[in-house]
Amino acid sequence: MEQKLVSVVGMDIQAQRYSMCILNKAGKQPRYYHGRVDTASGQKKFFSLLPDDSVALLPSSPLATLALHTLGEQRITIKDAELDYAIWERAGIERGEPMARFAALVLRSVCFPPTEMTVAQQLELFAYQAKELQRIKDIGNRSQQLAGQVLERKAGMQDWDAALKLEQDSKKVLLMDEADPKDPELPLFNEQDTSFLAQLYRLLSSIH
Repeated sequence: MEQKLVSVVGMDIQAQRYSMCILNKAGKQPRYYHGRVDTASGQKKFFSLLPDDSVALLPSSPLATLALHTLGEQRITIKDAELDYAIWERAGIERGEPMARFAALVLRSVCFPPTEMTVAQQLELFAYQAKELQRIKDIGNRSQQLAGQVLERKAGMQDWDAALKLEQDSKKVLLMDEADPKDPELPLFNEQDTSFLAQLYRLLSSIH
């Protein structure tokens, strides 16, 4: 779809009448329209209501076939009226405007899939990273503290063993983090990013 899309359209057809729902790219601000599908004036009204920047999902019907031939498959999607729409109805979606809106939302989920993390998801990720970095720092501090006590003869060899184990644990955590296949290959922030979150991430990353 080369044209920048701003709205999605969902349709339902019953008894030779259609219900149309137009949503913006965010899936909000629904606008509803109605008309006949079996008259030339009704079909003309349908095409006049379709925004130029939209894609539409229609149930299989002569109007859907006409729309597909007129506007092309890049803008028109057809779902089986006897299968898809029937399943949606059995699932509890009412016919008419509710079904038209549901169809628009289905099409939107295909045309505009989520590709970026929300601010809340980013903050959750940073909170987790901060917790892990603090855990590593605590392990290192405790191991150094125990090692110092051993050298000052304030602790026994069992404390030295504990210090070595803590040091090994901290390295294991770092190695596991580096080997995690889900970690992105590129840094979360580039060097030119001076945002608060970028600075916070660099600060936390420098702790260990």
